[in-house]
Amino acid sequence: MFKYILCFVVLSPLLGVALVENGLYAPSLGHPGYSNGASVAFFVHCLVLLLFAWLAIDKKLGASKEIKPHVVKVPCFVSLAYIVFTINLIFLFVMLFGAGGLEVIRGRVQKGEFRTSLGAMGALAYWITLYFAPTLLAYLSVVSTKITKSPRKTRLLAANFAICSLIGLNWGFKSTTLALLLPSVLILYWKISFKRALAFGLIAAVVLTMTFMLFDRANEGPGEILTYLAVRATVMQGDVSWGVWDLYRDKQPLPPYLPVLSVAMGDRFFSLISGIERRNFGEWVKYHYDYLLTNLIGYPLDEIEAGQSVTGTIFSEAVIALGSPGFLLFSIFGGLVAGVCYNIIKDAIGDGRFIRAAISSNYFCLPVFSWLNGGGITILFTATVFIGIGTSYWLLRRCENLAGWSGRSVSVGFVARASQPATKG
Repeated sequence: MFKYILCFVVLSPLLGVALVENGLYAPSLGHPGYSNGASVAFFVHCLVLLLFAWLAIDKKLGASKEIKPHVVKVPCFVSLAYIVFTINLIFLFVMLFGAGGLEVIRGRVQKGEFRTSLGAMGALAYWITLYFAPTLLAYLSVVSTKITKSPRKTRLLAANFAICSLIGLNWGFKSTTLALLLPSVLILYWKISFKRALAFGLIAAVVLTMTFMLFDRANEGPGEILTYLAVRATVMQGDVSWGVWDLYRDKQPLPPYLPVLSVAMGDRFFSLISGIERRNFGEWVKYHYDYLLTNLIGYPLDEIEAGQSVTGTIFSEAVIALGSPGFLLFSIFGGLVAGVCYNIIKDAIGDGRFIRAAISSNYFCLPVFSWLNGGGITILFTATVFIGIGTSYWLLRRCENLAGWSGRSVSVGFVARASQPATKG
């Protein structure tokens, strides 16, 4: 599953760039495209990124040097499932009533307005969505791969998937629900055929269509919505990259890049050190990549402050930062990050390191995926990431202790993986 996800997130914008360069209308830019060489540059970026991802995997960068067969204790799955469900149910109530997500679901508050009006609840809402809820579900999922299946356990796992999905709905974005489930799906279907991966893609399209009808265009038919989603997954993934390359090719002035790295310390600490606050939005934009990119391609500050955003990919970020051919340094780094993530997740799943598998899978599917898809390299190492990962680890340890152990052990390690005995959790 990992390689299918990586190829999709890297290559789908390439199709969008090619379509825009061949004259298709670019919705993010508000005008049709034309030939400017962006397709060739983006293709080289994709090729280099995937090549270095393959090299990292082949050379086992980040992988354990040696893992010998051994046995590990497995948490009691049933108890763990109830504990994770209860915690995520609490998080759901926090999102619905504390953060105001219920008003988004009812259609009384627009998703952009919800995102910009979270205030003091913003950090907690993001941590719940990006770290706590999906990591808890991923931990339950990796434990489920080491137990004997039963209808009851399947129902408990499904119930936990459902509660996590509801947490994602609070944001009103079509992809958030799927994003929260992706770390768990990656673990459960680590090895998967192309046909099954395609089936999951179709299921994802159905889920996106349903959420789109709920939050965006309820009066349109499924065919029209699917057409829009296809455009969103390709053209609107690549049109901003095409636009940034066009600005660079025409030698238009691009904004300084280094200031956006300073917010890796976290917005509050950044404001404390620099004296720049969000209420001074004109300056704030210069230090936040997503805002800076949206402003660069023509959106006014008032619309950006109200929640308008665009998707740029790391190619856009690289061109702004280093131009050409310097953008290939980002391609190389992106490939290495993806390859190292693959090795860490694979080792953790195979070696029965449940907490590491859950956290590393979540890190790839949310921060790394978001960076590859939209740019903003600080998302990989901002203070918020370390707090989210640290707190998630603490939560998982508490869940592990509360659930207790099943009384059975399972053999793990590279030699024993082909014939792992199941355990009754």
